Amino acid sequence: KHLNMDEQIQKVQQYLNNDKIVYYINFGGLYFENFHVPELLSVCSRNSIQIQIVEPYFAPILFFISNDLTQELLSQICNQCTQVMYYGQVASISNKIDDEPHPKCKQLIDNFYSEPLTFSMQSNIIGDVFQHETKLHHLSQIQQKSGFIAPKANLSNPQSHLQLIYDLQSDPTIFIFGFRIASTEKPMRKFINDFALPKRKFLGPTSMDNELAMIMCNLAQIKAGDFVYDPFCGTCSILVAATSVGAQCYGGDFDIKILRGKDTTYVDSFNQYKLPIPDLNWQDISKPAIYKKNFFDAIICDPPYMIRAGSRKSSQGKNDKFAQDTEVQTAKELYLQLVKLASQLLRVGGRAVFWLAVPLGDFDESDLIQCEGMKIEWFPLQKLSSKYGRRLICYLKQKEEVGECRYMKEILCFDKIRELVGLE
Repeated sequence: KHLNMDEQIQKVQQYLNNDKIVYYINFGGLYFENFHVPELLSVCSRNSIQIQIVEPYFAPILFFISNDLTQELLSQICNQCTQVMYYGQVASISNKIDDEPHPKCKQLIDNFYSEPLTFSMQSNIIGDVFQHETKLHHLSQIQQKSGFIAPKANLSNPQSHLQLIYDLQSDPTIFIFGFRIASTEKPMRKFINDFALPKRKFLGPTSMDNELAMIMCNLAQIKAGDFVYDPFCGTCSILVAATSVGAQCYGGDFDIKILRGKDTTYVDSFNQYKLPIPDLNWQDISKPAIYKKNFFDAIICDPPYMIRAGSRKSSQGKNDKFAQDTEVQTAKELYLQLVKLASQLLRVGGRAVFWLAVPLGDFDESDLIQCEGMKIEWFPLQKLSSKYGRRLICYLKQKEEVGECRYMKEILCFDKIRELVGLE
């Protein structure tokens, strides 16, 4: 890691030497750090913006460059990400706060402040706490060494922000000086706060966390007007997120009791947020789909892990639409049917995003279902315990007629999750 961190600093310095604008993003939510890069790149793709990340990425600070990115476009993509705290432009980077500033630090600051502006200084000291006097001392050092003239200070209502970031947890430490362009604005923060599960009127034991539901929407690149389907909708926590961004949502579930509810139903959650109510149906994904082929822009779902919620399928003939006799379905069979369903219902360019429960350990793309015409884009891991976790799988449909969906090797781990957590 030491060598990789030095390599990252050298890359940023080289970009600065070549007059490239280097941007930084300070992420929060380190519990979701494996989703930072997939979500950012997916949001950029949805907005037709190309960026190049300076590898490797060490949470929580990410660096990237872009040839045609404006501050307005940068704000647009960052405000659509769930985990971004603030973002800006790098003026200098080094291992220590006492190191000499980058030779072009003064030029960058002079270019950034083309007009006299009032400023404040923001700081993020990762792994320690600095007193205010210490922060001012460091700013004064940078100012003296680089030779730039600081604008007039205005702490209450500044027109611009200087930014100090000192990551004492990294090995080696990393110091960044630059300009904070903005913090993430109200829409995403409002969604995360207002749509939090404890405030939700209709919940179940497997309702999806609202931040993760929005991450799923971003990886699926859902936008207003898209047709979105959840074949395991349950309490509709994922569809609430999709509907909030303007998608037209549909859902299905094999458990008719959860769809009908008792004292409250999924309708109450949508009425709570004044959102359109999705069209839901009782459905068994092992049966032929009731929707037209090549219809949906995205399929997003959280299939049963066989832990808190198991999976069953109809044991009757394929023509019995409302058969009630059921039999247990294995996880391996369930995921294969899900990918087959997605390959049929998605339009070209549509995405399927779903969770896959897996034991911790070695895992790569060859462990996933392969299907010609369905490209695997992402599979980041969220650790749930010391024994198992779940991966967020994202498939992109690339052509209308796809090949056979199949496992490339014998995977037994999907059906061993209950054993791993001591339920069998």
